[in-house]
Amino acid sequence: MKTLIEVRTIPHAEQRYPTWADWEITDRIKVSVSEVGCWRYEYLAAMHELLEAMLCRHQGITQEDVDEFDIDYENRRMAGERLAACGCAITDDPGADVHAPYRAAHLYATGIEYGLAKLLDVDPKEYDAAFIALDGGVAGNRK
Repeated sequence: MKTLIEVRTIPHAEQRYPTWADWEITDRIKVSVSEVGCWRYEYLAAMHELLEAMLCRHQGITQEDVDEFDIDYENRRMAGERLAACGCAITDDPGADVHAPYRAAHLYATGIEYGLAKLLDVDPKEYDAAFIALDGGVAGNRK
C-alpha cells in the first residue's frame, strides 16, 4: 500500500518557515498544520492546504514557485518590511497578492475552507485568531 497523502499537526516552531500550515509534494502530498488545540480549526487548515496543493499540481505550479514567493514574503513581513519583492504592500495573506503564482488555487481553497467553517459552526474570527496567536498576535500565512 502506498501513502498518497499525509496530514499531520505539528508544534508551530517545527514549520519549515513562518507559516501556520504548509504543503509539500515529494513522493506524496504532505500537509502540516500548526497545533492550536481544536480539531475543527486544524481540519479546516489542512483542507485548505490539500485543496491548494492539488490545484497547484494540476495547474503546473511547482512547490518551488510557491515556496520562493511565500518564504520571501513571510521573511519580509516578519522583519517588519512594508513591501513584498513584487512591490505590493505586504498583507497578512500572501496568497491573495496578485503576483502570487498560486493565487487562484489559494482563493478557491479559502472559499471552501470558510464554507466548511460555517458547516462546522466555526466562527471565522475565532478561527483566524487561534492561528494569529501563534505568531504573537501578528497575522501571518497559510500557504
